Amino acid sequence: MNCKQIVADFTVLGTGDLTLRAGTGIELRNGTAVEPGGTATFVIDPQLQMPRLVFVTSMSYDGDLGGLSGADGECQALAGAASLPGVFKAWLGDNFSGPADRFTQAAVPYQRVDGVRVADDWADLTDDSLQAPINITETGGVFGGCCAWTNVLSNGQEEGVPDRSCTSVWTSNSPGDEGAVGEIQRTIFTWTFSNSRVPCNQQHRLYCFQQ
Repeated sequence: MNCKQIVADFTVLGTGDLTLRAGTGIELRNGTAVEPGGTATFVIDPQLQMPRLVFVTSMSYDGDLGGLSGADGECQALAGAASLPGVFKAWLGDNFSGPADRFTQAAVPYQRVDGVRVADDWADLTDDSLQAPINITETGGVFGGCCAWTNVLSNGQEEGVPDRSCTSVWTSNSPGDEGAVGEIQRTIFTWTFSNSRVPCNQQHRLYCFQQ
C-alpha cells in the first residue's frame, strides 16, 4: 500500500528553496503529490507570515524631514541600528500621498518591538482605533511624551494641507509654518491625527512601520 503523509506545519528559519524528498509518498498542503523517490522544490518566505513591527522613534525631528523619503530613511537607519530586519517607512503623509498609497497593506498583525499587538492587520490598523499605543521605541524603550509628525487620517490617507504648512512636502522648519501631529499615548483616532497643528520648528517623533 502506498501511504501518503500530509505536510502540515513546519518552521523555516531562513528564506530560500526547500526540497522535500519523498520516501513513501508525500502530499503537499496544496494537493500536489510527490511520488516515492521524487522531489518538490518551492520557495519559502518566512516574512510573509511574520507580524509587521512598528515603533516610535527614539529621536525627535523638526518639520524639515527631507520629504517622505527623508523620513523613511530615518526610520530605516534607526531600525538597522537596532538590528530590526526588513524595510521600514514613516507613517507620514504630504500633499500627494499617505501610508494608504505608500505602504504594503499587511494581512498579518502589526506589533510593537516588545511583542504587544497594535492591530490585527491593515484593516484593523485603519479603523479609528489601536489595540495598544505605539509608544515603544526601536530599542524597546518606553516613550512617555506627546506627539509624532503625521499629517495622516485614521484611514491611512493624507490630510488636506492648508497654506503655510510644513506637511506639504516636509521640507520646512519655519516657526511660521505648521504641521499636523498624532498623540503617541492614544489608541483612539487621535493617535494619528489630533486635529491640531503645531509650529514646524518644534521637535517631534515619527512612527515607523515595517513593510
